Amino acid sequence: MPNNRREKIPEGTLCVVCSDLASGIHYSVASCNGCKTFFRRALVNKQAFQCQFSDDCIVDKSVRCGCRSCRLKKCFEMGMDPNAIQHDRDKIRYTKRLKKMKDEKACDDREIFNGKPMREERENSPQSTLSLDDAIASPSSSFAGQSLGPASNGPYLDHDIQDVQQPVVIPTPCDRGSMRAWFVKDLTLMIEWAKCIPQMRQLLLNDKLALIKAFAPVYPLIQLAYYSCKYEKNQFINSSLGSLLTVSPVPSTGLSIEPNGTVDEAVKVERLWYPDGRFLEREDVDGSSTFSCGKKALPINALLIDGICQQILRLKLSESHMVLYKIMLFFNPDADGLSVRGRATVGMERTKLLNYLYAQIIRDRIGRQATELYSNMLMMTSTLIRVASYLKRTFDISHIFGPADDLIDQLIIVGL
Repeated sequence: MPNNRREKIPEGTLCVVCSDLASGIHYSVASCNGCKTFFRRALVNKQAFQCQFSDDCIVDKSVRCGCRSCRLKKCFEMGMDPNAIQHDRDKIRYTKRLKKMKDEKACDDREIFNGKPMREERENSPQSTLSLDDAIASPSSSFAGQSLGPASNGPYLDHDIQDVQQPVVIPTPCDRGSMRAWFVKDLTLMIEWAKCIPQMRQLLLNDKLALIKAFAPVYPLIQLAYYSCKYEKNQFINSSLGSLLTVSPVPSTGLSIEPNGTVDEAVKVERLWYPDGRFLEREDVDGSSTFSCGKKALPINALLIDGICQQILRLKLSESHMVLYKIMLFFNPDADGLSVRGRATVGMERTKLLNYLYAQIIRDRIGRQATELYSNMLMMTSTLIRVASYLKRTFDISHIFGPADDLIDQLIIVGL
């Protein structure tokens, strides 16, 4: 009779696959719940993965989701036993799902007889459904404005306001280690994002790697700047909404997180925010630190706030503008390592994207405003490149004194 009790392991034992804290012996080796579940799902679902690089990607707890092919390969190399998987467990899960579906149907039937609105009607309403374009356009977008628009139903206003409240985060100064961790997360997201761009299929592998390496220092900065604007705008809207609720009923028009002249002009960004509540303060330009050679350190936070965040708010850039701008920057014909054919293909794609961006702008703005917006967006690029170049040198220096084997080393420092 098999022993069903989980085999105990010494406290502090690490997962043999990703070096995270192991939760027990799973499939014959010490592993964490994440790698255990990944291994089982990959085999039960008969999934086949293909590495986008050279089949030797780093697999550790910071980037274990970066390449599923190399992660599964390492699971086998470290001794995970596919014969230990209990395929009959799916029957138990299926029974639970079937019971849950029956319970939900019975609940809906009771709602009909009691005269209460059905859950499906609420879930399929325009206020609670995001289009695929919206989801792609803003990976860090908030749902905070969905139920506050003109189509909101009056009887559910109080309930909806509670639903859209943001998770409580405690503001914490961001140290170098946390900043590096967020860079790794953003770089992982960038790789997956780049693989979803259809035009990438036309390029050779070396050309793909050249584009990813060239864009790696810039992508996390765009994410940070855009999220900081969204965070500050949501904070301003929530504060304004709170004042309206205490003084008078909410107007029927509601508040929106879409580009709004009054809101954008009132919002001021003084910090750069990460989603976990960590923030980077604006440096004091006059009192900034000085190198031994007498040259002052570049106030990169202030540059990002004034040159990017405030520009996003001042120009009232929409999510569509930012998505096109980001893809346009990604297709960089000057990226080191591009082949002759790849450079020509990338150059044509950038020209197309510049035209798409301008077409989007002239649909949103009139006459001189469109031209001014287009030129200002292009000028933001120099600030991004300047900050990215400085950060790259900073990572280079830290790598000399304490190299870390993560995506920053692979993409920004050591290269591919």
